[in-house]
Amino acid sequence: MILRQRVVISVIVAILLACSSGFTQAAGESRGAGNKASASQQTKLSPRQAASKAKARYGGKVLKVTPAGRGYKVRLLQDSGRVITVTIGA
Repeated sequence: MILRQRVVISVIVAILLACSSGFTQAAGESRGAGNKASASQQTKLSPRQAASKAKARYGGKVLKVTPAGRGYKVRLLQDSGRVITVTIGA
């Protein structure tokens, strides 16, 4: 009888340990996914920010901003009258 109780207790402990390790792993994955989302939101560049960066770096007037991959293509009219297109990445 005592041996049977030990086996039952051992099985219950094993099940609880297995469940708790699966729970902590799932909780860690959900936390990691939240961190990735917030990190991508922080590094995501808006069209206005891309235009501002391009204007600060190359000067001139912003004519057009279009999405390009992970960043934007910004068309600028420089003071010399020349039109240039630059890519500003995220």
